[in-house]
Amino acid sequence: MDLKKIFHGKARRCSTRHVSCFCCIQMEQVIKCAVPLLGGRVAPRFMFSSSVLVAVINDQVVSEPKTISTEKLDEYQRVDLLLDLEVDVLVCGGIDQGIVKLFGDYGIQVICNVAGEAEEVIEVLAEGALRPWHGYGRQNGGSDLNNSG
Repeated sequence: MDLKKIFHGKARRCSTRHVSCFCCIQMEQVIKCAVPLLGGRVAPRFMFSSSVLVAVINDQVVSEPKTISTEKLDEYQRVDLLLDLEVDVLVCGGIDQGIVKLFGDYGIQVICNVAGEAEEVIEVLAEGALRPWHGYGRQNGGSDLNNSG
């Protein structure tokens, strides 16, 4: 996945928090991603997560990982949390399509139907190899959790 395609044609804030066009972010390739967790894995459903792992990807390097509890939040409170955190990409298992549309309305790209260890999923996203609707896999060795159906 080309990280630049995530930002095509939209305006958001850059990593220094000033209002910027996506040209600034595209050049730096800085994104903030979130992965709902169940244990250390991607939660099977957005609503079933006990917490969310948030990290920054800058030129294929993952940094600033932090885990935030979501146990007592309903779906819309979870959306508000990710908006407050200024997340650009949500990587998850299953998710209600109405919530996907809501995220889209706010400029957050959703990559759903992904399974695996959350930290590894973020690394694969940083490499540009995450595949929406099919999980993820690595070329030439490493994990391969793609669904071929």
